Parts: sequence; C-alpha cells; structure tokens
Amino acid sequence: MPTKTKPAAEPKPELSYSLDMYDSCNPPREHFDLTAEQYESLKAHLIAMKAPKSYQARANTATERANVINNLLGGDLSGIELARLETVRLMGERDGCGIDDPMSKFILHLIFHYGNDDAEGRGLTLEYVEGALEELRENMSEALSEAQFISSRYPKPEASNA
Repeated sequence: MPTKTKPAAEPKPELSYSLDMYDSCNPPREHFDLTAEQYESLKAHLIAMKAPKSYQARANTATERANVINNLLGGDLSGIELARLETVRLMGERDGCGIDDPMSKFILHLIFHYGNDDAEGRGLTLEYVEGALEELRENMSEALSEAQFISSRYPKPEASNA
C-alpha cells in the first residue's frame, strides 16, 4: 500500500513594516522598512519609554542627557535647564501646526521679544509685557468661546457597551 506524503508547507511570507518619521506638522522626513523582528524590538523599546517614571527617574534621565550635551559642546547645562529648553522647543514645534494655544503663543512671544530686545541692548518694558498680557486675555476669551461652541455643536459620543 503506497504511503501518502504530505505536501511541503509553503513558507509563510515574512511580515514587513513601514515606518515614516515626521517632524512636527511637516511631510515625512525619513522612511524605514522594518522586518517583524525589528518592529517588535522597536515596539518594546517605545513601550518602555512610555511607561510612567518616577520624578527621580525623569530627573536622572534629563541629567544624563545634559551630561551628553555638555560633553559634546563643552557647556555646563543642568538637567533642569535642559528640561526648560525642551519645554520651550515643544511649544515652538506646536506653534503653527494648527494647535491654537494662546498661553504657549504668549510665552513664545515674550521669549522671542526678550531675545530680540536683549540683542539690541535693552530689556522688555513693563508696558510691553502689559500689552502682551492684555492680548493674551483677549485670545484666551476667544479660545474659550470657540471651545464652548465646538463642545456644544459636537457632543462627545457616548461609550457603547459592545
């Protein structure tokens, strides 16, 4: 009696992943094709980065990054100073990307004018800051009205019990 042989299983095609890197609101800057193994490794790394850290762990990380920058540039930046710079950089990235945040715009506006005025050998005047603050009040009022309108017009969908 002849023996039946199973046909050889077709090899599974290896999964591949495509990753586009963006800078703020601009078109993709870099494109990567990843194997399944590379994707899983990257995913695990990103999950670990997203995990909540204690204040001390965040401070240590900022200090480590500051030390790397100091070694490269010969500076004396502290972890706290680096965190402040990263906050200003984040506000700058969000500005002009459709994120209408009057408070961030106010802070960036003051920082910009502080730098300009300092470069020209003068400081910000109290009158200038008061004018900028009045503009912030108007912008905040406008932003709150817009948010209330959008909230009333487009109510949050109720969670379904599926």
